[in-house]
Amino acid sequence: MRTILIAAMTAMALVTAGCVPDDAPVIIRQVKGLTGTADNCSAGELGILRGSLDVSAPTTYLGVLDLRSETGSVIQPGAGVNTEVERTDPNDVILDTIHYDYASNADTLPTTTQFEDEPIYALVPAGSDTPIVNFPFFGSKARESLPTSGVDATGVTVNVGIQLEGRFRSGGGRVKTNRIVFPIVVFDSGFTGCDPATQVLALNGPCETPGGVNGIPVVCCPIDNPGCASSE
Repeated sequence: MRTILIAAMTAMALVTAGCVPDDAPVIIRQVKGLTGTADNCSAGELGILRGSLDVSAPTTYLGVLDLRSETGSVIQPGAGVNTEVERTDPNDVILDTIHYDYASNADTLPTTTQFEDEPIYALVPAGSDTPIVNFPFFGSKARESLPTSGVDATGVTVNVGIQLEGRFRSGGGRVKTNRIVFPIVVFDSGFTGCDPATQVLALNGPCETPGGVNGIPVVCCPIDNPGCASSE
């Protein structure tokens, strides 16, 4: 299994898979949470069905997209173990674009955009299961607008649609994954920051990030006890 790690950028509801295109070479199977440390962040064992994000926290919603290649590996003439020929299967898929869409049953969608695209680089080897770790579930425009969206402590559910697009290593036309819809409850706890003279922000969230996601509160620790709130 190949893991793709994306650098981090500073309950029950169904994860809807949507229609899978007949020719989709890669499918998004499920969403998983993050586990581990900042230096060794990986996918959790279990899938998750919804998330939550405190927009007053200095963080964003990161998780794991669990991908599966639906294409078989091609045995190429001259391929040998650990050779360059073996490592470059023409049925590998190179993903380069994330398509986001956002919807909510609230009167006002708490983002300034309904659609946005972001670049990505992810190689999905033919016939593999490949998790993308530290995947951002909001694009840059949505991340910028959420903190000033006016949501309250009760929160609003934003249904985040995600579809990936790319190409085969061998070339040809564009290919897309299935589209999933992942619900994230966006709320504002009223956190106003830490006192820089006496406090530091606790890294008690997944993989030693600040809290504010999936029910983990955002908190401050005394400067002389920065680990007062343990992660995980």
